[in-house]
Amino acid sequence: MKPVSHAEPGCRWRRPLLAICGIIFLVAAVGKALDPFPLVRVLDYLFYVPGPNHAWTVIPVLALVGTESALALLLIMAPTRLVARSAAALLVMFTAMLTVLALNPGSPPCGCFGGLGFANTGRGEFIASITRNLAMVVVLVSVPGITRDAGAPVDKAPHRATREATNPARAFTLVELLVCVVVAAVLVALVVPALATSRDAARLTASLSIQRGLASGVSAYAAESRDAFPYIQDPGEFSGWITLGGRRYRCSYFGATRFWVNVLSQRYIDAPRSALETDPEQSIVANAAHAMPPEIIRSCFELMYGAFAAPPYWDEDEPPNDLSLLRAVRLPDVRFPSGKGLAIDTNSGWFRRWARDPAAHAADSAREASMSFCDGSASVRQLHQDPARLVDRTEYMQRRLVPVLQTRHGIHGRDY
Repeated sequence: MKPVSHAEPGCRWRRPLLAICGIIFLVAAVGKALDPFPLVRVLDYLFYVPGPNHAWTVIPVLALVGTESALALLLIMAPTRLVARSAAALLVMFTAMLTVLALNPGSPPCGCFGGLGFANTGRGEFIASITRNLAMVVVLVSVPGITRDAGAPVDKAPHRATREATNPARAFTLVELLVCVVVAAVLVALVVPALATSRDAARLTASLSIQRGLASGVSAYAAESRDAFPYIQDPGEFSGWITLGGRRYRCSYFGATRFWVNVLSQRYIDAPRSALETDPEQSIVANAAHAMPPEIIRSCFELMYGAFAAPPYWDEDEPPNDLSLLRAVRLPDVRFPSGKGLAIDTNSGWFRRWARDPAAHAADSAREASMSFCDGSASVRQLHQDPARLVDRTEYMQRRLVPVLQTRHGIHGRDY
């Protein structure tokens, strides 16, 4: 008697459909590995956690790239019911996140394919992504051989040989496991440096927004303070005190460039402390060591030194002996507003790379940083050491020579 086949109809389409889903997962993982910045923005938008520079997103990005790559390889090489259900569950989670993004007009692009994705095309991008995910979920949970209807025939021993002949089970071999591990390791090796780069880019973008706010705050402060820049020192006292909130603290004269934002933070600017400091926790520790209250901000946005001394003080590399030049100056006296830097972010661009690895980046030819200008603009500029535009006071101030801070002729000079 001829044996009856119990193979499920459409079973021959199972592997190709699952392989297509696996390829989509793999493309998404590779895209996120090459450029995780879109995903970082989405995570930071949906699950904001206070902290410096999106640091909390590192582990979720690495975990997501690893999970997607592992599911992709399993769907392509050794699909099982558990793998398909896991992939479907991940897609349901993605769809929920995309729905939240689609309902909020100010949300960032979806970042589904990282650097391989399309530019932000509005709500249509989210609709297309949600539709794709739902279609993949349907495939993963309904393809024959992965899930079984209640009325499907029950496996029985007499039919086992026929069933194995028509739809043989395929085990997950050691070689395939090693391939998965190698591919996942390669993706992780790609995503780690790319993630560092994307975090630096995110910091630059956020820094420029803060710089514009600071420039606007300085203008508003000057309009109510007889056109003066924020000034918290004692005139003519090189080593002395600063005054914040009616209290006095020990600080070198030009060291006040780290504390000037405290004058603006209560009224003229709207930026969280975590965005104004390199490390708020270290700042609190430093404040305690110098008998300062914990709420004092040690800003990485340093105001130009020319705001604290008259222009003749900055004419020569050798500082003059006339301490009467150490005084407040006026914003309208700036001669080149579009070329004179107002503040520089010492936690952006090259400064961040150098802080992570001084030996590796000390000789970088590209040294960029975020800075604002006295006309209210902000941009990322290359650092230079042009002696025609900068005075070299590194011997006296124990600070590196950079534009904005040590401008020749002070507010009468220009950095660019």
